[in-house]
Amino acid sequence: GVFANTYITDCSSATKYITAPDNGGLSGAFTIESYMYITESLSNILYKGIIGSNPSAGGAGYMAIVSNGTSIDFYCGAGTGAEPIWTGLTIPTNQWFHLAIQRSSTDYFSLYLNGVKQTSGNSQATGSTAKSGTVFDNNLDDLYYITRWHSPAYSLSAYLQDFRISDGLERYTTNFTPHTEPWKG
Repeated sequence: GVFANTYITDCSSATKYITAPDNGGLSGAFTIESYMYITESLSNILYKGIIGSNPSAGGAGYMAIVSNGTSIDFYCGAGTGAEPIWTGLTIPTNQWFHLAIQRSSTDYFSLYLNGVKQTSGNSQATGSTAKSGTVFDNNLDDLYYITRWHSPAYSLSAYLQDFRISDGLERYTTNFTPHTEPWKG
C-alpha cells in the first residue's frame, strides 16, 4: 500500500468491491478521494466504475473512467444524461496515485491527480458549465458501490487505500500535497 504497515482494500476483480450507505445522495458540495492502484489496462475499456449508486440497472448515478482511459464521465442522476467532464486525461495504471474529485457549492467540478488540479479539457473547471442536482441518488437501494457501477462488466480492477467521501465539503481549492499518513478516525 501507500503507507507502511497498513491495510489496502482489494477490488482487483468483478466480485470484489466496496458497499457503503448513500444516505440520499450528494446534493451540494462534496469531495470523493482515495489512493488508487489500477491493475488493468485502460486502453480498450468503456465505463469502468469508480463509484456508482445502483448495481442492477443503468438509471442511477455513477462516476467512471471511460473511452480508452482518457476521460472521466460523470452522470448526475436518472434522466439527466451523462456529463463528460474531463477529456484527454491520462489515468495512471500499475502505480499508486491520489485521486480527488469534487463539486463546489456553486456546482463546478474539479479533479486533482496527485494533488495537481487538472484543467485541460475540463469545461467545468473554466466556469463555462456547472451541473446541479443530486448525484449518486436512486430509489432502488441505499448503497454506494465503490469500484463498480451496475454490473460486473463495469467493475474497475484496482486496490484502494484511504477512500473518503466528504459530503458538504469542497476540501481543495489549490494544488496540494496528498496526505502522507493514514487518516485517523
